[in-house]
Amino acid sequence: MAAAFATYFDLVNLAEENHRVRLLRQEIDEKYPEPVSESIGDAVASLKARGVTPAQMSTLLKNLSIEMVLTAHPTEARRRTVLSKLQRIAGLLRHISMEKPSRRERDEIQTALHTEISTLWLTERARTVTPTAADEVRTGLYFIEAVFWNTLPVIYDDLEKALRRYYPGLAVNHTWLRLASWIGATGMATPM
Repeated sequence: MAAAFATYFDLVNLAEENHRVRLLRQEIDEKYPEPVSESIGDAVASLKARGVTPAQMSTLLKNLSIEMVLTAHPTEARRRTVLSKLQRIAGLLRHISMEKPSRRERDEIQTALHTEISTLWLTERARTVTPTAADEVRTGLYFIEAVFWNTLPVIYDDLEKALRRYYPGLAVNHTWLRLASWIGATGMATPM
């Protein structure tokens, strides 16, 4: 029963995330080249509209520092097998909703979705042993490769474009977004 609910909620969350991404893409298309609400461009535009001067913005940029910390806890960590299957399902959902597949392609995608959901259902979710620090590190590296590797350059690019538009001549000349980890640590985040 618990496995059924876990699978159900994983799939509902994927469907909701796919829907939110579709709506965001639609908003981007409708507003382009203006920034969408709650984006980096919107934040920089708001600062400009509130009268933040280039000198003030330069000071803010010199002090800009964000550190995202990856954590792991044996009772919360999903198996990488489950994460991989969910990532494949998410990719199929993106493919079917973003492109205009032919009927044949749509049938193939639906068959692939059925197969992935079936294998997700058949995958053992519970670990037979407590994950080691090395297992937690591998899971953290999975997220770095699957999410951060592609997302971080986009975030940097968004800030650069917003600065060019609203504060020409200003740029961030240091690494302002870092990943750190508490995975396998005993109380202090370690820069990655």
